[in-house]
Amino acid sequence: MKNLLILFGIFFLISTTKAQSLNGIKVPIIVGGEMTSKSKENTITFKVAEDIKDTNGKIIILKNTAVIASIDNEKARGIGRAGSIKIQFQSTQDINGTVIKLSGNETILGESNRKHVLGVGLGVGLGLFYPMLFYLVKKGGEAVLKSNTIISSAIILQNE
Repeated sequence: MKNLLILFGIFFLISTTKAQSLNGIKVPIIVGGEMTSKSKENTITFKVAEDIKDTNGKIIILKNTAVIASIDNEKARGIGRAGSIKIQFQSTQDINGTVIKLSGNETILGESNRKHVLGVGLGVGLGLFYPMLFYLVKKGGEAVLKSNTIISSAIILQNE
């Protein structure tokens, strides 16, 4: 009975140590394709930018392994509001094909013209020349995610 408890304890220690050793490891991700905040279709791909090793130096994720992510983009809008692209990283696979959950997100913003648009539109429009109120419909800049950009905000959440 005592030997069984010792064996169970060693097995438990080994299994929890392996899972904990992967948590928090950074995973740099490279962008394949280009996208703007006004894009209607998502043709962009994400891949691991370099081999990822555990704390013992063993490779756990190979370079160019596909990464699953969700993308939410918003077009630039009136009153100088900028467009945005929001990426939420979800998972990838290790060298054995096991799913590894990722955590991390990235937000790319276009240039905001909000202060300028409000200043000119309201200041000049209300004070001097009423047709300048139409200046308020001017949009901000679109966000652009370029091909081959490396994003380093993803980390391994846990090993399944």
